[in-house]
Amino acid sequence: MKAVVLRSPGVLAIEDIPTPQPREDEVLIKVEACGVCGSDIRYFHGDNPWSRQTLGIIKSNPPNMVLGHEFAGRIVDVGSKSLRERLGQRAAVLAYKACGECYHCLIGRHNLCAYVKHIGHSAGWDDPGEYNPGGMAEFCRVWDEMAYQIPDSISPAAATLLDGLAVAIHAAGKAGLSESQQARDGEFEHVMIMGSGAIGLLILQVVRAFGAKSVISVDNYAKPLEIAAQLGADVVVRSQELEDQVMEHTNGSGANVIFDTVGSQETFIQSLKLLRRGGKLILLAVPPQEVSLDPSLLSGERVVMSSANNTYPCFPLAIELMKSGKVKADPIITHQYPISEAIEAFRVAEDKEKHGAVKVVITL
Repeated sequence: MKAVVLRSPGVLAIEDIPTPQPREDEVLIKVEACGVCGSDIRYFHGDNPWSRQTLGIIKSNPPNMVLGHEFAGRIVDVGSKSLRERLGQRAAVLAYKACGECYHCLIGRHNLCAYVKHIGHSAGWDDPGEYNPGGMAEFCRVWDEMAYQIPDSISPAAATLLDGLAVAIHAAGKAGLSESQQARDGEFEHVMIMGSGAIGLLILQVVRAFGAKSVISVDNYAKPLEIAAQLGADVVVRSQELEDQVMEHTNGSGANVIFDTVGSQETFIQSLKLLRRGGKLILLAVPPQEVSLDPSLLSGERVVMSSANNTYPCFPLAIELMKSGKVKADPIITHQYPISEAIEAFRVAEDKEKHGAVKVVITL
């Protein structure tokens, strides 16, 4: 089968590799679409964003990784007779499985497990001579319980955003916004999203659905801000004009909650300066270098926390939010390429401003 293989940092290839066979607790998915995530770009450059964001360590990657963790398709084979009823189902994939035995798993925080197996990169796969499962391939074997059935109303391309949507739901929960929790008056009066790529645009829709009163979307260039306005942002602002416009919109008080999806030293400091007393800054990407910080930026009970991946329940909730129409995927998807043009898809995803791209999807 055809697969997108990261041979080594900076060396990406479309290769013919063996078609996987599902094991007893697995199904085989004929992949129809797979998103190019920002983390895929970081893997391409030799970084390991999973270990950095989840474990706080820098971990090297092995050669010959099959990339892709944002994918959907149709179940065409199963590993045991008990799973036969799944044949032909459309499915989107929650692309990791935790060990189920460590401290974090036992308290329901599977996203923090250090022993996960993660589809689309090297975490947990140590089978000698075998390629890790990845969604940028014609077929991918997946644990049965992580292949969630999706309705016909969610297209394969739209389903590639369910992984990011689950990440957005989890981040909103870290801020105290959830589907079941009623926001107190004024608690989420102003929410700011630093970076309006796919994750930022999904957070925008999630916090809206969960009761945020006003949302400020920030980015460096026009295309994602156009989409943010289309999806309901109250204020869209270029990073260069950020401070004045945010303070004007919030009457000088700053934002109650800020989500930083960029993860640079500059956005970290800038976000703290614009955070209201008692507010929360949620880091969906941590700065890759040490940050020099004036501790007074944390005064007034300002809270900084990171948000890593998503817990299991976030994924079915993501499906329900997209199915209901509360979250729209199509405006975010700007480019689609067949797997034969996957190298070009990465070039576009790597330089989104040049190409007017937000979400790039590989189709199969």
